[in-house]
Amino acid sequence: MDKSFSVKALSLFLFGIFVSALFVTGASAFNLSNEGSIDPTLLYAVNGGAPCGHDNVDINATVEYVYNDADTHDVYTVFTYECEICGTYARQAYEGQYSHNYTQYSATCNGQRQTITYFCPDCGGTKNELVTCPGAPHEPGQCRWLPV
Repeated sequence: MDKSFSVKALSLFLFGIFVSALFVTGASAFNLSNEGSIDPTLLYAVNGGAPCGHDNVDINATVEYVYNDADTHDVYTVFTYECEICGTYARQAYEGQYSHNYTQYSATCNGQRQTITYFCPDCGGTKNELVTCPGAPHEPGQCRWLPV
């Protein structure tokens, strides 16, 4: 799956949940101000009741993956909501810890054991796995049984 597609899909999914929760609780979806902080006079962005209307709100999301340990990485998502008319904006951040998306990257064999390297394309993390070569014993560098 295309990484940019999954980031967009995740962003829209999270935004949908967020806005739905706000409608249920009666809260405002946006806290807009020129400084990016909460301004109580601009809390009506969902229905265009703020001073400029905030009818054209552009939504952008950035996602950063940070290696945590061999099993997980931290995911930081920041949504930026900006009014295309007056330039006011707000940011909301979410963080979570998720399992790596490891895929086999490379493998070597010494004639007895294979070293398989896995790579997480999200955070760049790697891990190695040692397995007995199914063709052992054989000459090092002559392995036909490498998985990658």
